[in-house]
Amino acid sequence: MDRGIPTTTSGSEGRLLVAAPLVVQRGPAGALVIETSSDVEPSGDDLDLLALFSTQAAVAIHTTHEYERLRSGALTALGRMATQVAHELKNPLAGILLYASHLEHRATRGGDGEGAETARKISMAVERLGAVVAEITAFGRPPELHRAHTSLPPLLDECLAFARARQGGEGVEIVRDYDTTCPEALVDARELRKAFLNLILNGLEALEGEGRLTIRIGYAPGSHAITVTIEDTGVGMSEETLSRVFDMFFTTKPQGTGLGMAIARSVITRHGGELRLQSALGRGTRAAVRLPADGRLLSVTAAES
Repeated sequence: MDRGIPTTTSGSEGRLLVAAPLVVQRGPAGALVIETSSDVEPSGDDLDLLALFSTQAAVAIHTTHEYERLRSGALTALGRMATQVAHELKNPLAGILLYASHLEHRATRGGDGEGAETARKISMAVERLGAVVAEITAFGRPPELHRAHTSLPPLLDECLAFARARQGGEGVEIVRDYDTTCPEALVDARELRKAFLNLILNGLEALEGEGRLTIRIGYAPGSHAITVTIEDTGVGMSEETLSRVFDMFFTTKPQGTGLGMAIARSVITRHGGELRLQSALGRGTRAAVRLPADGRLLSVTAAES
């Protein structure tokens, strides 16, 4: 198949197959194939138009690949830098926490309630910074996966219970819809817990104390793919927010670190799966996680925001 020149061949039942190559700088990336009915034969103009379309499609594919390569490199470099900064902050923060604790004890013994309260606030602020440092370190240097056959319903229930303890709301309705035919998945439960917890917490926070959070587990035996869907009826996201939701340090929350969704996608991708988000303002958000039950890479992988 020559570069950019469509070729034709006979298909089944007298149909005609027209194939136009999709060629990028690194070589063939696929082909655009059209099947016509037996009484339709493409003209020269049709073939020229198809060749032009396939060329533009190949350019789009190449641009996408280059963007992903540059983005991946930039995130890797940023992750390394952030990890180094976090490492340098770790010991000073531990020292500040120790001094603040000492001051709190001295103020308490001396009857200085205001001083003790100030020391406690310092400790809380330092502990929060320590949590941010831990998240940065986890993202910059993701640990090796230790897979084991794991039942996902108990894992999700555990994440939900922890999330509910952190983000309450009596007006929140929880719906569980678990496929009983779903097998155990070959995953690292400790790492996957981070991803599910982030997604569930985001859903509960979006409800702002009222609405419905639905967690579903589905299984497709043919593809050995397990789908976990976490859907809320909350405030939703704008198109701009949705386009940046996986960017490091991007957050719309006053107390957010901007690492939760980046970590969630990283964990799921390292498991050979994919994370997709759908959202609209005022209509809630749907997070769909596809995981291979057998630990292998899914046949079709993508992560779209």
